[in-house]
Amino acid sequence: MNLQVNLILDSERRSASFVRFKTLGLTASVTVAVLLGISLLWKYVGYLEVARELERLEPQRAQFEQRQKETESLRKVLDVYRGYANEIMGWHYSRLPWSEILAGLQGQVPPTVQFRTLQMRTQLLIGKDGFFVRDHTVTLNGRHQGLSAETFVEAVRRAWTTQAPMSMWVEEAAVSSFGDDDTPGASLQDRLFQIEVKFHPRSSRAPAGQ
Repeated sequence: MNLQVNLILDSERRSASFVRFKTLGLTASVTVAVLLGISLLWKYVGYLEVARELERLEPQRAQFEQRQKETESLRKVLDVYRGYANEIMGWHYSRLPWSEILAGLQGQVPPTVQFRTLQMRTQLLIGKDGFFVRDHTVTLNGRHQGLSAETFVEAVRRAWTTQAPMSMWVEEAAVSSFGDDDTPGASLQDRLFQIEVKFHPRSSRAPAGQ
């Protein structure tokens, strides 16, 4: 025969389910707090690592900025010298090879023709493309001794536009004056003449491919 005696009063009874829910809630709260703490700690450690890395890279950043300033300064200096070089090369492109031209002309002058003066004029203009253009003109004064002066003078004029190297540079040539030679000792057949030579304008812009 089994006998069971309950010595706990009804007022002293406790609910087992209440105890379990309370324990689970407390455990969950502690777990969340721990996880949140770990997360914050991890973020703080990351912040410290980033801060140390930035501190380590700060000298490099300052050095890089200094190099940028130096590069910009050198670029400005380079632009100035490039402008000087462009002006020099512009003068080179716009000039005429006078030594070649005069050497070529010498072979076209008959022995009866004597040059007295040669005047070169250069006018600086601005072309349609905005580059400077040099406009060259030559005034040639001379005399012819003997017969057939008009024929020989015309041959000299024509040589400017038909014979290399003059023809490569000359746009037109014209006899601007032709008359008797009134200098002392001149014969009746001697003549004085003047030839005007206009050259193709020479741009300071670099030729294509240069």
